[in-house]
Amino acid sequence: ALNLLHYENPKNDNEKLMNYQYQFLKFDDKKAWGDLLILAFQVTERLVYSWCKKNKIFMDKEAVADKTSIAVEYVLRRYKSQSLIGYCVQKNYIHALRLGVKHAMKYTTKIIMDLMLQLILIREGMNGRRYYNS
Repeated sequence: ALNLLHYENPKNDNEKLMNYQYQFLKFDDKKAWGDLLILAFQVTERLVYSWCKKNKIFMDKEAVADKTSIAVEYVLRRYKSQSLIGYCVQKNYIHALRLGVKHAMKYTTKIIMDLMLQLILIREGMNGRRYYNS
C-alpha cells in the first residue's frame, strides 16, 4: 500500500507535482501523468535557466530544451524502471527535478567532453601526436 504525500489544496508547483504523482500512482490516472509531465517540464526549464545563470553558462533555447528533456526523463523514467519498482518521490518533487538538472548539466557535459577529446586524439593520431606534412 502506497503512503504518498498529497495536499488537499495545493499552493505551489511542488504540491501540485506531488498531487499528480499521487493520482497517477494510487489510481493509475493517465491525465494526472500528463499533467505531471507538463508541469515537470515547465518547472525543470526554469531550473535549467537558473543553473545557467548561477554558473554563468549561455545556452540557446534549443540547448535548454534538450537539457530540460534529459533532466525530466532522468526523474520520470524511474516510475517505469524494473529495478525501482514502487518508486515515488517522497517529499519534494522540485528537489528530484533539481537532481535531474544536475545530472543533465554535469553528466551529459562530461560525455560531450569525452567525445571531443576522442575526436581530437583521432585527428592528431593514435598516440595524441600531431602528424605534419613535410
